[in-house]
Order: sequence, then structure tokens, then C-alpha cells
Amino acid sequence: MKKVILCFSLILLFSYSISANRSFAEQKFDTYLVTFKNEVDSKIILNHGGTIEKTYKYTPTIVSKIPVDSIDSLRGNPNISTIEKDVSVEVIPDIKKEYLQKHSSSMYTGAPVLSDWNMERVKVFPVHNQGYKGSNIKIGIIDSGIDITHEDLKVTDGINIIDPNSNYNDDYGHGTRVAGVISALDNNKGVLGMAPLSEIYAIKVLDARGKGSISNVISGIEWAIDNKLDIVNLSLQTIINNNALEEVVKKAYEQGIILVAAAGNKGHNGVQETITYPAAYKEVISVGAIDENNEKVIFSSVGSRLDLVAPGNNVYTTIPRSFYYVYSGTSIASPHVAGIAALLKESNPNLTNIEISQILKDTATDLKDNFYYGNGLVNAEKALLEIQKMKKMKKNG
Repeated sequence: MKKVILCFSLILLFSYSISANRSFAEQKFDTYLVTFKNEVDSKIILNHGGTIEKTYKYTPTIVSKIPVDSIDSLRGNPNISTIEKDVSVEVIPDIKKEYLQKHSSSMYTGAPVLSDWNMERVKVFPVHNQGYKGSNIKIGIIDSGIDITHEDLKVTDGINIIDPNSNYNDDYGHGTRVAGVISALDNNKGVLGMAPLSEIYAIKVLDARGKGSISNVISGIEWAIDNKLDIVNLSLQTIINNNALEEVVKKAYEQGIILVAAAGNKGHNGVQETITYPAAYKEVISVGAIDENNEKVIFSSVGSRLDLVAPGNNVYTTIPRSFYYVYSGTSIASPHVAGIAALLKESNPNLTNIEISQILKDTATDLKDNFYYGNGLVNAEKALLEIQKMKKMKKNG
């Protein structure tokens, strides 16, 4: 009789175990960013059936796969500040206008070889003529990577956040376009960047489809902080405001990094604001796009958080395999400002990110309507003159 009872008990236990495992397997999981009010307490997540995928250095946030049924309970935990889905981010789409074959240097003399209306418009040549080309300024490009073999680009270093065991080469093309506007070399080939002597760092957070996640963008910004970069360009977007992303943006800003982001290609919808994130955060210089006539390009996002505009229509730049395209988009406008910020930082390394941001805004060419143009068109020459004026006043004062 005892054997019968024992067997029956084992059967019940085995059946319960199978049922529990099946129930666990059938649960729906999703990936979340969990931010704690103070220190991270992983046990809270683990006790709710979650897993820890990633932790951060500069914000009390973890990335976790959590059963959807457990979210309401976790949101009620007094130690947790926010629980947010790890939503996707994407490149801000460019509009291709023309394709150019690779050109040999023997075919051209001088730099840039290709159309440079954008450089004339932001008045960068007078700054170059004074010897400022971005020397020793570190610029991070948080994007799809950069083509490390391009004849017109020199990548100092970088990281593949998506897969740290792989290189940061560009398998989508977007980051290479951004890099060309910032720092294409002064080598009599192709195009010339705003800051051709700057050090560029490829921070790859977007895949071969131009897609990524908030969690990887946060990691990219943390890498920029750890590596003491001076400037970061973010030509990517999400329409979702994310607390964890905003917190690491604030931390980077506190560390002195100049953050520049494309305003977005959401256009204008009546009086509705269309600035995307991270450009919409106050710590970030948000950049819209204008055309050859200083008119807002139809796709350029608008709103009260727009800081500056820059050329974003028919701009020649680099693409993978040492080719060149002409592109349009706020993702092409943003790196103009990032590159010019590097020139200003080089001219006076003691200037803070707050000071450089304000100088860029104060010296922009006024285009009247702030909702469409922010403080106006970035003006490198006028910004440098303002810095030189400030330096002279300080010396005499």
C-alpha cells in the first residue's frame, strides 16, 4: 500500500512539474528597460520570472526580458521608477537624388571636388582658412557604423554595440553618409567635411536594415562618455519618449559632451510639433533641414524644440566602397552642426558644451519663423568671430 501511495505522489509531483514548465513556456515575454529609484535590485526582476540582459553604468537601469503578466505587479514596486518597452529606433531616412561613380584623384584638383553649396552656405571656409579643421576633437557617430576602407574617411576607433565581437563597419550605409559631412578628408578626392582633421568614432547601434533599439543607443552614449568624446551626432529617431534614454542623455551632457541630433523627417502637420527623440530633449542641439534657397525642406520636422537648421537638400557625401551620393534629410543636416561645433571647440578648448551650444544659437543666421527654423541657419564664421571677441574681451577685462 505504501508503494502505491508513493508512486501516486510521484506521479502528481511529475504532472505538476510538467504543468508548471508548460505554463512558464507559454508565458509571453517582452524586453523592457527597468529604471530603479536608487540602486539596481536584480532580485526583484528575477523573482518575477525575468532575466537580466544588460546593465548600465551611468543610470540605474537594466534591460530585462519579463513575462508580460508580471509588469503590473512590478510597476507597483516602490523601488522601481519606470518600466518601459525597449522600443525600436531607426535611421532618419535620406532621399537619394543622384548616384556618382568613384572618381580617381588624377581627374580633379583642389577640394572639394564635388558640389559644395552646403559648405558655402554655413560659411565654413573662412574658419578653415584660419587653420581650424577640428584637430584633436573627438566626434562619436552613433549610427550604422562607418566604412573603414573609404578613401575619403579616417576612422579613429569605434565599437559594435549590437555585436561587440564584430567590427563596426557600415553594412547599411547611413553612418558613412553622416561621417562624410562631418569629416571627409582634405585630400583632393570626392568631398570635404566640416571638420576634416577631427577624430571620428564609429558607434554602431543600427543593423543592416537601419534598425536598432533604445537599449543599444543608451549603450552607445555610455561608450561615448567612457571614451571622453567631445561631440556625439545622432542621426536616428524614435517617436517614443523614453525615460532611460533621457537620463543617459542628461548624464552625457553633465560630462561635457556636445550632443547633436537630427530633428526628424516627419514634416509639418498643422501646428503639431513633429521633433523626434533624442532631438527633442533639451540637452540636445536639434537640427532641421533647409534647401539651396534657405527654405525649410518639406520633410523637415518642426516645433518649439528646434534649435538650428543646416543644409539638408542635395548634399554630396560619402557612401560605402569609396563612392559618393547626393542626399537629402535632417540626418544630413545634423552633422553640419556637429562638425562646426568641433571647429569651435578646437578654437577654444576651454569652452564648455553649454557655451558652444549657446554660441551656435546666438550667431545663427535668422530665418524668422522659430517654429520652422529654430534660431536659424548655423553660421560657422560668425560663431568663430564671437568666440574670438569673447576671448579678446576676457584678455582686456
